[in-house]
Amino acid sequence: MNTNSSNEMLHRAIKLATELHGRKEWYHHGELHRGDDPAIEYENGSEKWYRADKLHREDGPAVIIYYNSNESKIKCEWWKNGVCQKIKVHTSNVIKKHDSYGDTVYEPFSELKERILKEII
Repeated sequence: MNTNSSNEMLHRAIKLATELHGRKEWYHHGELHRGDDPAIEYENGSEKWYRADKLHREDGPAVIIYYNSNESKIKCEWWKNGVCQKIKVHTSNVIKKHDSYGDTVYEPFSELKERILKEII
């Protein structure tokens, strides 16, 4: 974990406090909080939005979780002040193509995430 002094890092104005195993967390006065951006970001692109240590987002889902396999899924959860408003799960088949050698090529996950997110919201 990248930290200076635990107390100093957790209580400074909204800045990255921890980064461990591809997970980044932002705190403000010791609470998960990041204003207009997700307070937790995962290596695979999943995100969680917090305000004052409670799941919260005004303009979209507060939790976006990506699952990647042959059938990719995305789970979105809408939260206001720590109270879940709704949950949606969407599954989409990965687009497979064949390259000039006849080998199977899969849709890049970054493109798949964008496509699914547009479909679910």
